[in-house]
Parts: sequence; C-alpha cells; structure tokens
Amino acid sequence: MPGTRQADGTVKHTVGTTAATADIILAQSEKQDAAWQFLKWWSSEETQTRYGRELEAILGMGARWNTANVNAFYPLPWDARHERVIKAQMDAAEEQMIVLGGYFTGRHIINAWNRVCINNENARDALEKEVKDINKELQNKRMEFGLE
Repeated sequence: MPGTRQADGTVKHTVGTTAATADIILAQSEKQDAAWQFLKWWSSEETQTRYGRELEAILGMGARWNTANVNAFYPLPWDARHERVIKAQMDAAEEQMIVLGGYFTGRHIINAWNRVCINNENARDALEKEVKDINKELQNKRMEFGLE
C-alpha cells in the first residue's frame, strides 16, 4: 500500500480495513446455538488453513484468499517475500471509525467516481449529485435516531 511520509521520516502505510464481510446470527433464529457452533468451526485456524490449502490444491495459486482467521494465513504456502509484505499490511490495518450513515457515504463516493470514469460525466456535477444523496441519508438517520 502506498504510504504517507510522517514528520519523523517514517512512512505510514495504514489502510482502513482488511475485511469487507462479517458473519451474523439473527436474533429470531431458532438455531442460534447451532449457528454459533458452525461459525466457531468455520472461523477456526484449523478449518481456515485446511480450506485455504484445499482451495489452492484444486484451483491453483490464483485461488489464494484472505483467511477469516489471521493465524490460518501463516501455514499456507506463501512465498516468504509475499508473506512479509502481506504481514506488514495486516499490521498496518486500522479500522475506520463507524459513524451514522458512513456506509452510505463510501458507496456514493464510489458512485461519483464511476460516473466520472465510466460514464464520462463532469466530476463536479457527479460529486454534487452524490453529496446531495449523502446529505439526505445522513439527515434521515439523524431524525431516525433523534439527533439534532
């Protein structure tokens, strides 16, 4: 990941997140205990390592993936040089602060980017349209949660 030079001369390679998915168990599920047992098994180091190895054995190196368990990454057959780079990036990950409506903001920034790069729209027009949508959603969330 490209970085930003800090005042002390070091380069900060921080990324906002390393994962984009999550597992949940719904409150109304009649099988919450079974779901929890499955999630514990699925995300375990042993299962994730085995899955990663089997996936690569069947589909080749192109099937390497971001394991759900950080410890499951290390037993996989990564080249030592690649492993060092990936490990450094994992160490540089910092979760972004969760804010009301934040999911909406990121989505619409991407929408504006796509409208400019793919549809050749004017950048200012595309961004202004998305900002209006973002502001409308943020206002709706503030009302929904009783915020000023």
